[in-house]
Formats: sequence, C-alpha cells, structure tokens
Amino acid sequence: PHYWNPKALHYKSIVVKVITDPQTAISSAQSGQLNALTFLPSVASTAAKSAGLSVYTQPFAIASLFLMDRGGSISPLGKLQVREAINYALNRAAMAKGLGGPGSVATDQVAVPGATGYDQSLAGKYPYNVAKAKQLMATAGYPHGFKLPVLDTLALDPNGDIAAELKSELAKIGITVQVTETPSPAQFVPAALSKKYPAVIWPFSQDGYGFPY
Repeated sequence: PHYWNPKALHYKSIVVKVITDPQTAISSAQSGQLNALTFLPSVASTAAKSAGLSVYTQPFAIASLFLMDRGGSISPLGKLQVREAINYALNRAAMAKGLGGPGSVATDQVAVPGATGYDQSLAGKYPYNVAKAKQLMATAGYPHGFKLPVLDTLALDPNGDIAAELKSELAKIGITVQVTETPSPAQFVPAALSKKYPAVIWPFSQDGYGFPY
C-alpha cells in the first residue's frame, strides 16, 4: 500500500511456480493454469510456438567468460596480451545467433544495448580478428597456446553449449579449454571461489535484458 508509484501496480498478487519440465509448463499454460512463463530461447522458439502460445523474445541475461586470474597466479591470464587475444578470438555475433536464438545480441561489454551501464562508445571494442589474436598470443610468449581450466554450471548452461562453443573458438588460437561442469550454482559458487579455476562461465541477469553472448 505504500509503494511510491501505485499506478504501476497491475496485480494484487503474483504467484510463482517452479516447473522443471518444459512440456509440463507448456501444458499448464495451454490449460490456463499459468498466465505467463519464461523459457530459454531454444525452447521458446520451438516447443512454445508449436503449442500455439504467444512468444515474446528479448535479451534477459549475459553469458560471459569471466577471466578470474588476472594476476596470473595459476595461468597465463596475468598477461594483458593474452586477455586481449581471447577477446579478439571470440566471434560473438555467430555465438549469439547459434546459442541464443531470436532476440539475442552480441556484446563485448558486461551490459547490453539499452541496459544500465552500457557505453555506446565501447561498442565493437573487440571485433572478431583471429589473426590479431594469434599475434597477441605470440607477443605474450604463447605462440602455441596453453591449457585453460574453465568452470561451468549446467544449470545456467544447459548441455554445456556455451562451454563447447568457447572451446571451439579459443582452439583457433591454441588455447585448449578444459571444462569442469557443476550441476547447479550450489556447487559452482564454492568451486569458483576455490581459486582453482582461472576462468568461469557465468550467465547473469541484467535489468530485464540479455542472453547475449
């Protein structure tokens, strides 16, 4: 009753149901038990549309490879040229299209266009350039690459698709991504804080936008 903008309140209450099976969720929506539901793009663009549901797409989270070991204590990530090489080696546009589906966009910031913190002047700072990435790797002293342990969680990266794509992209500049999968954030968080993994994959929500890659 004391909300600062009462005109923005459209519902007396909101009930959130957690339904882990996509088909059960779709059936519940078809029967009128649900007013709305959220899906990953790959599910929404196929099963939900086939069921006759209205599908609205927009980015809602950012999937990122976080380079944790910037001090270089357990990996070559302490060298700026290596971190820059990784940025240039990722074909973000292709990854967004292949992994995110309709509504996904590519970004080289920890923000998407229109979201808080997005800086238009930094758009396209790291264009896809494998040749430049290889040159930076050589300058850093790793012309033949290195092995990079990466932590992932299947709860936010279904089937390990993001990890698989990153592994393929970075292999082009000699970086062998060694992925360790955790089933849920409950296992991921302590592992990420253990300082055993120089890089982690972590999709996170941003201002109601996202799933760019």
